[in-house]
Amino acid sequence: FPYTTLFRSADRATGPGVLDMKGGLVINMFVARALKELDLMPVPMTLTFSPDEELGSPSTTPLLGRVLNGAHAVLCTEPGYPGGGVSVERKGSGHLFLEIRGKAAHAGRNYEDGASAILELAHKILAFNEHLDLASGTTVNTGLISGGISANSVAPNAWARLHLSFARLEDGLALADRVREETACCKVPGTHAHVSGGVRLPPLETTPTVRQLYELAAHAGECLDYYIHAEHSKGAAESGYCSSVLGLPVLCSMGPEGADMHSPAEYFRPSTLIPRCKLMALTALQAAHVFTAAPKARL
Repeated sequence: FPYTTLFRSADRATGPGVLDMKGGLVINMFVARALKELDLMPVPMTLTFSPDEELGSPSTTPLLGRVLNGAHAVLCTEPGYPGGGVSVERKGSGHLFLEIRGKAAHAGRNYEDGASAILELAHKILAFNEHLDLASGTTVNTGLISGGISANSVAPNAWARLHLSFARLEDGLALADRVREETACCKVPGTHAHVSGGVRLPPLETTPTVRQLYELAAHAGECLDYYIHAEHSKGAAESGYCSSVLGLPVLCSMGPEGADMHSPAEYFRPSTLIPRCKLMALTALQAAHVFTAAPKARL
């Protein structure tokens, strides 16, 4: 990350990843260090930092399964929502890699001898897009594509990376199956396709323990004169894995507030750092006393 710029008068810190999620990492480390130095936390604290959440956390979730299984509760510092918003629900995500093989030929002299993998990819992208259902929270995005060997050659290869998001785990599993079905049906004769991957991060759902942890955070906010409200996040995070797979009380979007993530205009509001730190610390202290260690999940 080449730069972060602070505009104090505008209450903005800008730069790549400054909200998603440098600010949240700062909160994690600051709160944990303060609680440790003051000797306030009655149970062990574990900090985890994911390098591949945007890919569905393929290498991180096995680690979380080892170090967080049986924890008391989990607080995730994904970016917070304006006006004290935290997440008790999040969508899940899937990541798939599509490969298509065709047959090369000279595009001018003997086009008919080839089989265009790029043309087949175009058919598949349009077919995948038919499963987009914004009303139910289901998205299918072909975010990266590549293929071919030259402009005057029929493309012998093509590939794409797909991202899925969904509100319920069963919807995500069904969507991944439909993508596999579309992959198996090739429109361009002489082409063959293969897709790998699938659902990676399950959704965060409002279970009774998630609601209980939220109520603790809301009470902490009242004590601090920093009032919070519950939000449904459209993005996925490891909080869904911790809740759905490990069965833990989880509260997400505890990080600083800001906007315009994944864009050149991304920013967070520095004035929200300290209130969010206080909220995180007091919530963690309450959770340590209210929740016992969860039964370990069978992974």
